[in-house]
Formats: sequence, C-alpha cells, structure tokens
Amino acid sequence: MTDLVLASRWTNPDSRRREALRAAHTQDADVLTDLVTHHLRLRSRRAGDVSEATLRSYALAVRSFLDFTGPADAPRHALNQLGEDAIGAYVQSLRARGLEVGSVRTYLYGVRALFRALAWAGARRDDPTRDVRPPVDVTPAHTPKRAEPAERVKVLLALPG
Repeated sequence: MTDLVLASRWTNPDSRRREALRAAHTQDADVLTDLVTHHLRLRSRRAGDVSEATLRSYALAVRSFLDFTGPADAPRHALNQLGEDAIGAYVQSLRARGLEVGSVRTYLYGVRALFRALAWAGARRDDPTRDVRPPVDVTPAHTPKRAEPAERVKVLLALPG
C-alpha cells in the first residue's frame, strides 16, 4: 500500500521556492501562515505532532510580525533582508506593548518557525532568528504552598459527594 501524499503548492521544490518568494515579497500573511503550517506538519522535529493551539499561536505571531515589518506595499523591513537586529527590535516591541514573557517567547518561536519554513522553501539562506534569545521569566516557576492542616483535610474528606 502506498502512502497518500497531498499535493499542495509546497510539494514541488521549484514551485515551493517561487510561492515562498512571492509570499515573502508581498508579505501575504495567509500564504506565509500556510507555509509555516505545512512545514511544521511535515518537516518539524516533532514529525508533524503539532497541536492546533500551537498552529493558531504561530499564525498570530506571523501576522504580528508582518504588522511590525510594515505595510506590504512599503515595508520598513523586507523579509528577505531582515537581520538579527530587526528580530531583536521586534521582541523589544512586544515587551513594550506589555506582553508577558511567555507570550513574547511564543511569538518569537512563531517567527522562528516562519524563517525556518522560508529557508526550507529556498526563499532564504539564513535564519536571522537563530541567535535571538527569548526573554527570561525571572519569576519563580511556582511558589511553595503550605500543606493544609490535618484537621481541615479530615473535615473536607468527611463532606458528602
């Protein structure tokens, strides 16, 4: 039995490169999100085991990043010419907007997925996100909680249902 392979614009390497270049040039959020989704499902380290929540978060990250780069007709930063400094500025802009550290990390990971997908498609040769470090959350992962007193536990266990 043969495996079913779905045909898409990303199947053929030549059309994949052409479509990725066009989408990067026009900053087409829908096509770039489709590229990221396709890449994550077929080529990611997790071998396609990507949750729908992750895909939605990364789609938001791609759209947010494209908003940061500027309008498609006159972008401040062209996707094919972006460097590490622009990615760092994007991360700083997210923090300036008041996003929590965890959200900033998720957005950065979404942008990383975009540039990995563009490199896989042949639209970029490098990954400007590679050396950009996500912000570190300095708050403790959890605060130790005191145990409930034994008498309270007995009362709770004695409650019906």
